[in-house]
Amino acid sequence: MNWNEIFDADHIPSIEDIREYLGEAKSIWDELTAYLISKKLTRPNLISLTANALHNQDGM
Repeated sequence: MNWNEIFDADHIPSIEDIREYLGEAKSIWDELTAYLISKKLTRPNLISLTANALHNQDGM
């Protein structure tokens, strides 16, 4: 199922939503988020960047 079919513009996904969507790749996601947070990227910014990237990947 595509990202845009699960999350519409009115639903901002949580960190856990993103992890579940990624399935087997969630360990890589965990490493990436830990690194970005250590570099002072806030969780809301991280979620926004990820959601935008996934929406763009699905052709939106």
